[in-house]
Amino acid sequence: MKAFALLQIRKASHACDHLTDPSEPEALHNFRVAVRRLRTWMRTFKRYHNTGKKTIKRLGRLTDSTNTSRDLEVCRDWLNVYLSEMADIPPDNNNALKALLDQITGDYEQELAKIQDHVPAEWQELDHKLKKHLGSDIDGDKKNELMPNVAGKKILKLCDTADEQLGQIHGIEDRLAIHKLRIYFKRLRYLLEPFRSRQPALKEIIRFLKETQDVLGDFRDAHISIEMLATYHATLTDGLHGDSLDGDDREILINYLLDRARKLELDRYENFRKLYVNGDFLRIIHDIRISAEELKEFRPV
Repeated sequence: MKAFALLQIRKASHACDHLTDPSEPEALHNFRVAVRRLRTWMRTFKRYHNTGKKTIKRLGRLTDSTNTSRDLEVCRDWLNVYLSEMADIPPDNNNALKALLDQITGDYEQELAKIQDHVPAEWQELDHKLKKHLGSDIDGDKKNELMPNVAGKKILKLCDTADEQLGQIHGIEDRLAIHKLRIYFKRLRYLLEPFRSRQPALKEIIRFLKETQDVLGDFRDAHISIEMLATYHATLTDGLHGDSLDGDDREILINYLLDRARKLELDRYENFRKLYVNGDFLRIIHDIRISAEELKEFRPV
């Protein structure tokens, strides 16, 4: 199972080496995913490695330091899609949108440059420490429980947490609770994936978790775009010049973009709500618990 952790380290290292490589536009996303998978593994199976709590916390701080870049990237990509879909957009609006996109892209590139100043060096240091601790011998008494047993117990606790979180979601305004649910589903998926060869039923469970993550991820991205557009509102209305586009027109344009993003957010929330109403979440958590119990009671033949 240490091979899973080492794989995430390799993936994170590759992505980190290509953060500013235009041929790998998903590098930042891939780096964040690999580090989060690794952190989940390290926290769950802490008895199987000698990595200290401070080092594991550094993994969390490292991904947190890339949040602003990721938010700007989300809004930039959303505007790019919008521009590609609007073939008949009036020239003035098109120019205004391109100016906004240029500004967001510029800010994103500045944030990416800041990341490049510290993330690669910090990751290189962490990479060395993690590999060293993963390769060191562990006291036999610490390994008196099999890894599937440890995973099963952790997964059962996460199921309880996800159940509680579902009970706190009553409408689209409960965005923080929805965001937390997405995080718990991610952790469940990360912990289940290494065991799918043992349990064929996990294939369907992991597929559902991935599809749900995509829905909740789109919901989150739509809200990030709303927040970003609101932040850039003053820039769009005051900083974009053009004799044929007055202040009222620019105000209409930004409000239209906000309205479009809100509709996207609502659409993704409705997708999420249907899964809840149909009982899919309760069903999948029930199925996860069955798999977790099997892992918890696993004994080698």
